[in-house]
Amino acid sequence: MELKKLEYLESIYRLRSFTKAANENFISQPSITSSIKSLEEELGVTLIQRKSKPLRFTQAGEQFMVYVYTILNAVNDAVANMKNLSPSKNIVLRIGITSTIQNWFVQKIYTDFQSLHPSIELSLLESTLPFMLDKLLSGELDLLFTLFPDGHNMEDYESIPLGICELGVLLPENHCLAKFSRISLEQLEHERLMTFPPGSLIRSRLENEFRQRHIRPAIQTVSQLSIATRMAASGYGLTFTTQDKWTESAPENGLLFRPFAEPIFFLQCIILKTGRPRTVAMQTMISFLLNAAE
Repeated sequence: MELKKLEYLESIYRLRSFTKAANENFISQPSITSSIKSLEEELGVTLIQRKSKPLRFTQAGEQFMVYVYTILNAVNDAVANMKNLSPSKNIVLRIGITSTIQNWFVQKIYTDFQSLHPSIELSLLESTLPFMLDKLLSGELDLLFTLFPDGHNMEDYESIPLGICELGVLLPENHCLAKFSRISLEQLEHERLMTFPPGSLIRSRLENEFRQRHIRPAIQTVSQLSIATRMAASGYGLTFTTQDKWTESAPENGLLFRPFAEPIFFLQCIILKTGRPRTVAMQTMISFLLNAAE
């Protein structure tokens, strides 16, 4: 059975016209009519009621079209996946980064990774976790780098752990709490705090910890860590971030990182859609990050 005959049949089914299907496939009407007749003889059934107006498929034809679409979709997926596996130039890898991740990740992949793999073009998108998870499901993102999303339904996702990070406070060097190597949550009760929107991982964890201690600090919502960092550096308030083995210990923008007296940990991970074939670019990035995490 020739694949081209199935493509002709699909055009006829969709357009309900031999003439339009022939024009779409750049062949003559007698040629497409002959191909479909040959297919019917091969199958031993009549697929199309040619005398009906508008053109209709027989019951056998309708049933066969289910198989036709399955076959054509499988072929298209196979071709797309093989193109992704090709070592050719201009491969684009689409990576999502949630706002909880510090700048080290962007710096590392744009320096170390790009120098090792110049043929892979990186496209980075920063947004909230629910938005990124939707983008993974729709296929608009290849990988997501984030903190493990506790409390989210992860049935449709695969997670690859990279390592543990610790939550702490970012504060100016001249702040009165800067003299402490670790800060208790109680010491933040009367501070102006800035963190991510309600429902975010860090916000939810902090609110739970404050609630257990009967603390009600003033918390303001800031959508991105970079904005909160600039506001903290200007003395407006304090914000929160995570620190791991990649994070530089030197102050950034005049800010210091101070972990909590009672440590709060998160798991950093890569997330991808369950069942999605890994392209060469995806596997290269995953291997790069796993090696870096060792």
